[in-house]
Amino acid sequence: MKIAILGLGGIAKKYYLPILASDPNNHLIIYSRTPQTVAQAKANFRIQFSAESMEDILSWRPDAAFVLTPSHTHHELVKILLNQGVDVFVEKPVTLSLGETRELAELADSSQRILMVGFNRRFAPLHQRAREYWGNRKVEQAVFTKLRTHPFHDDARAHMYDDTIHLVDALRFYCGEGRVVHREIRSDGYFTGATALVALDDGGIAQVVTTMRAGQWREHYLLAGDGLTLEVDAFRQLKISQGDEQRAWREDYDSGKDTFTGRGFKPEIDYFLDCVNTRSQPLTSAWDSLRTQMLLEDIINDN
Repeated sequence: MKIAILGLGGIAKKYYLPILASDPNNHLIIYSRTPQTVAQAKANFRIQFSAESMEDILSWRPDAAFVLTPSHTHHELVKILLNQGVDVFVEKPVTLSLGETRELAELADSSQRILMVGFNRRFAPLHQRAREYWGNRKVEQAVFTKLRTHPFHDDARAHMYDDTIHLVDALRFYCGEGRVVHREIRSDGYFTGATALVALDDGGIAQVVTTMRAGQWREHYLLAGDGLTLEVDAFRQLKISQGDEQRAWREDYDSGKDTFTGRGFKPEIDYFLDCVNTRSQPLTSAWDSLRTQMLLEDIINDN
């Protein structure tokens, strides 16, 4: 398969390039605005082809493209690719506005193209096991927590779209749909934290909590209902408590073994390429991502 990779930043170098370049069935062309970055990636991953413009990419006629560029560029690049008949994987968020995301979702439908959004947590084995175990139980209470050790955004909206969106998507993945009934965003020149309560459509309540001045990095999910408590330490451990019975599963992520799979990136990439080959619409489509983005906007609520 001929695959274009647009954007060669940290996440591309750490996950997408090594995974995609390791498969001899993938023929890659890479693009970045920085020639030095392109040269380094070609050398590190033994990639033969590179492009200096979108015209170069399109003339190469790729079957699929990975858009890993900064979020504000997604709308323009994805629109061009879809209009030229290229299936697209775009890192979250699709765009930074609901209108632009809806436009791309409609364009993917009308052009009969695949447009998948990168929410790697949904594809991490530990998260999939947890979701499968929870099944159709009713969520009475859920808490989705993200802790970081220092602020790095001076704009709350930028942080929510860059980082907190993962918690919001995880909430939907585990609990279904809901509406925001309370929200609070904290800052002191930098974004320092947020809390939101979401009333779930089937009657439970879910909480999103993020803070930027914790003692260590942690991402933790807790679900309770139907006599069961489920806890996920992201990429590390799943624990089930039911009466006197407790069970736990630990991933190999802590030991550094196969982080590509443990963090969900390889399964996510494989799933997208399978959707391209089978012409199947992905679970993390632009339409599904739009629902995550709508809930996130309700939490930001800066109008």
